[in-house]
Amino acid sequence: MRIIAGEWKGAKLFSVQNKRTRPTTDYLKEVIFSVLYDVAEAQVLDLFAGSGGLGLEALSRGARHVTFVDIDEKALTSIHRSIDKIRCSEQCSLFRKKASAFLAANEHTYDLILMDPPYDRRLVNKTLRQVFEHGRLAPGGRLLVEHAAAELLDERWAPVYQKRFGDSVISIIKLEEK
Repeated sequence: MRIIAGEWKGAKLFSVQNKRTRPTTDYLKEVIFSVLYDVAEAQVLDLFAGSGGLGLEALSRGARHVTFVDIDEKALTSIHRSIDKIRCSEQCSLFRKKASAFLAANEHTYDLILMDPPYDRRLVNKTLRQVFEHGRLAPGGRLLVEHAAAELLDERWAPVYQKRFGDSVISIIKLEEK
């Protein structure tokens, strides 16, 4: 696993040593960031962060700050090691919490939210509802969800982009500016 573009292009990241975490492939990262296009100066939230590959990719491409949230201690250890390796700790925050608890307790809004929940837990629509109920996506902000093809988004989320890649789907939701 590595960063594919930006300031730290080619930097190898630490992966999580468990069977539950699926790192996003380089190909999917390329698709995701070509669709997102510009993440410069964004405040980013990486929910279900796993190894932190998506958040660190955003940071490498110019995001201002990334907040990583995951409940798994091994995941946070991997993220912390990668952050130390590329020396970006001042631009990162790590939280060991369930996504639902973080969304309820945190008061920040984010320009970009990255979500890659476990495929077998049916967490996508529940987490999306919490993001919007708690107002965590800034006006004009974008939310990217990598989810199982079998888990369909509720109609109310209306992605501006959606594409299937095997068993995975990339969906991007945009919050209109007020």
